[in-house]
Amino acid sequence: MQAVNSCGPCGRGKRRCDRGWPSCSTCTRLSRPCVYDKDTLRPVETEAGLKVRDALTKTDANSSRSYSPQSSRSATDVWNSPSFTDVTSGVEPFLHDSLRRPTVDVIVQKQLLKIVKSRSEMHRIADSYFATIARRISIVSAQRFYARLPKIESPSCGADFAALCLCVHLVLQLPLSHDSSMQSSLYVTVKGIISLLEATSFQSVEVIQCRILIAFYEIGHGIYPAAAASIGGCAKMARFAGFHRHSILSTYDEEREIVVEEKKRTLWALHNLDRYLNLSMGESIFTTPFAQETDPLPIEEDLWAKNIAPSLVTHNLNTPADVSIGSFARECQISHVVGRVLRNVYEPVSDEAFQAKEAAQLEATMSTFIPLLQNDTEDFGKYCISFAICSSAIFTLYGCSADQERYGVRIQNCPATLAEHTALETTRYCRKLFEDEEAINYSCLSPFVPYALYQSAVIQLQLLQRDPNAKYEDNVEFLKQVLRNFGKRWMLASK
Repeated sequence: MQAVNSCGPCGRGKRRCDRGWPSCSTCTRLSRPCVYDKDTLRPVETEAGLKVRDALTKTDANSSRSYSPQSSRSATDVWNSPSFTDVTSGVEPFLHDSLRRPTVDVIVQKQLLKIVKSRSEMHRIADSYFATIARRISIVSAQRFYARLPKIESPSCGADFAALCLCVHLVLQLPLSHDSSMQSSLYVTVKGIISLLEATSFQSVEVIQCRILIAFYEIGHGIYPAAAASIGGCAKMARFAGFHRHSILSTYDEEREIVVEEKKRTLWALHNLDRYLNLSMGESIFTTPFAQETDPLPIEEDLWAKNIAPSLVTHNLNTPADVSIGSFARECQISHVVGRVLRNVYEPVSDEAFQAKEAAQLEATMSTFIPLLQNDTEDFGKYCISFAICSSAIFTLYGCSADQERYGVRIQNCPATLAEHTALETTRYCRKLFEDEEAINYSCLSPFVPYALYQSAVIQLQLLQRDPNAKYEDNVEFLKQVLRNFGKRWMLASK
């Protein structure tokens, strides 16, 4: 192995480090443990490994064809180039530690450049990503991303970062009017690359972020079975890579605080995706553990955008509902409550009194959040995603109350009046946000919102059947139009 950065002790002490492995000369001389961040370690390339890299990076005339979602070669086509087969004849690179990683690095880098063409084009894609959808799933540090971007045209480009670039490109794709699915060639190519990285032991924050962005894309476009597999695989990969609450949420490293914050945001995003997928699928099969009440939440968006991670964490799951916090932090709070709601609804205990008491507590908690989420005077719409998820959880409790035979235990909670009130408030909130269609920024819409709109419309249709009130009919037609507008960004909303 070789290190690309100083070891931890030398970095903290601002000493010169020769980056020796497994111990640098300074740590050896001082008889102290020499510890490297795993992200800084790379396998040593042997002469054979360098020959493979040189062969792979030679220009392949066949790869100069334009990429399109309808026509593209797979990553494995690289192996068919004469320059590669000449050098590696009789050698299986994946069986050799010194060849495996550089081989994968070049395969993924070539695929990235074939699709996005150049660094300048990838920069344009990144600009679009950070200005739009990254505001809805803010897990990638813009500063760190742009700092690594020049490497995509150099031999030092890592496969995990190249894959992250492709995922950023993927999640920006919009459905066209004639599309019946978003399982495009680009989507299938990116999924194949992630499988390649996992099969060759790439375990990094970038690989986990790739999985999260893919799952976000799959949820938004209604590819639910694949989304469930992506989230489940991501949760297990995160554990193997050391991403769990004890190692991330309670850690502070003064020298790498932004990296720690990025990992924390990544872990929370995985938690939120897991809860939302279960909410929309009507089950409680979680692949991520429940957080603790004292676990710190992500920092505010303005600090994150400025690359500032303060050492003093002020907000956690116990932060009161009436305290203004970042939109992503609030989403984490609400998602945690949603997990408890789903467990109450789909895993009822035999003690009916306890079951009803817990449901009433959850109902009270969400009823407290709802008016606060929609009335943030400083930035109206700031908590739009949290409001939608919270509303969906209330509708889920109402469905449990209305369909007692399905759940087996009699639950007297969430009366119809609360469900009606929430449905009407959801419609009113949406009118303020989405009534002016020309002002809608479709590229910034979150896929977590449409489900609440659909549920609200269904409840008001039921109310309309009992009471032919023009208010309900008008609201349903409005929500249907909003869903059609969301369908311009996320195919799920138009299904």
